[in-house]
Amino acid sequence: MQKRKALKLRRKIKIATMNDRSPYVTTKRSINFWFKYINKQLFDDQLPPFDRIIIKKWLKKAIGQVCTYPDKNPKRFDLEMLKKYKTKKEFIDTLAHEMIHLYQMACRKDTGNHNKLFYSFKPKFKFIGLEL
Repeated sequence: MQKRKALKLRRKIKIATMNDRSPYVTTKRSINFWFKYINKQLFDDQLPPFDRIIIKKWLKKAIGQVCTYPDKNPKRFDLEMLKKYKTKKEFIDTLAHEMIHLYQMACRKDTGNHNKLFYSFKPKFKFIGLEL
């Protein structure tokens, strides 16, 4: 990731979340917009799109998740996000977090766990203003 791209992403997130005080309603359009933007700036367009995007009223023990289907050929990756988040910032943080899991599994053929590869994104996220 280039520093220029990171700064651009940081500015974009800061502007988008400037007056962030009310609950944020998730839409597929917003997921696609932020996915494309974060993929370009943070992952250099390496990520494939999610196979399906599912917006749910609640998730068990999560606020977002990537579901995989290892028995499918080719392997499928679905994104599940909540219908509402406390703020737009929490929505963007969650999507970016799930994008790391997609990167781990789709690009690096990793387990997708919170491991050394996952936490290697911590300094990048901190610089950009995202929470892991």
